[in-house]
Amino acid sequence: MANKQELLGLCLDRMNPTKLDFSASDADTVIRNMFKEMIGTDKIDRKIFRRHAIDIFEIIEEVVDQTIVDSEGRKNAFFRQFVEEKSLANGDTNSFYIPNNSELRVARISRGNWTLERQRIDQGKDITIGMSTYGIKVYTEFVSFMAGRTDFPALIAKLVEAVEKFVNQLAYDSFVSTLSGLPTIFRHNGAYDADKISNVISSVETSNGEVAYLIGTKKGLQKIQATTIAGSGLSDRMKEEINSNGFLREWNGTICMELPQGFKAGSLVKNVAGTDVPDFIFDDNQLFVVTGNEKPVKFYYEGSEMTNEKTQGTENEDQTLEYTLLTNIGVGIAFNKLFGTIVLA
Repeated sequence: MANKQELLGLCLDRMNPTKLDFSASDADTVIRNMFKEMIGTDKIDRKIFRRHAIDIFEIIEEVVDQTIVDSEGRKNAFFRQFVEEKSLANGDTNSFYIPNNSELRVARISRGNWTLERQRIDQGKDITIGMSTYGIKVYTEFVSFMAGRTDFPALIAKLVEAVEKFVNQLAYDSFVSTLSGLPTIFRHNGAYDADKISNVISSVETSNGEVAYLIGTKKGLQKIQATTIAGSGLSDRMKEEINSNGFLREWNGTICMELPQGFKAGSLVKNVAGTDVPDFIFDDNQLFVVTGNEKPVKFYYEGSEMTNEKTQGTENEDQTLEYTLLTNIGVGIAFNKLFGTIVLA
């Protein structure tokens, strides 16, 4: 009988083909054969699926968890810049250290006098993120895999993609909602105004004592650079940069970083005319002014648990086999530095 741990290890390696000693298609064949050996038959009918559903989904669950933790897809510019990420799968605890960022003041005193107000240098504190449970249902794809109609990564990718889109949106929404409370000097809402935008950048740099840079979607960076790009003083290098990237890597002395755009999970929304239009994750009109390596969004992935098994084929109206994946995720915000926002009308 196939060793469950060996099967799990091969499934994990299949999600990263560089770890394989043979081709991806050969790996899928080996995985199918090991599942068949574990199940004890070549035929996957409802009775067999029902009998072995727990073992099957335990393996899929573990692969989904680790793939989400290791995924490069979620590590876009927003996650790299703003999110500190931990997971139970990597042995991390739900604890995030927030260093103290208080400012020490120098006082003037007369000679021969030691009388000064003492200023405490705090060591910071640890915080724990509250957890919430989110669910996603899967059905019949395992049967398609066993029949050779799909490969193993495609089976896992559907689950991972759904969770990643949700996590991206959750982290972004938490970050943006918190920024609404920033002091006015760190925000510019309205039409393009180079001087007001420069004031936001200068305020962020002065308050943090570090060089700031702009982060936004490609379309957002194009909007803030529209006047510069339309000008006649572009060098050949700048024209080449625009042709290659769609925007300039530097605007008025400030480095610009692209935030890759994406669609919200499962969503085409209807506009007034009834036409399908995409619902984007990030607001193209909003850009952020940031410094250093501060990551205010704290994300903890505790992992999943499988519940609500429907393997009879008679419980759902469409007679599908179904399993519900519940994922425990925590997202919190802890600011230690000041950021700026620019919202273009």
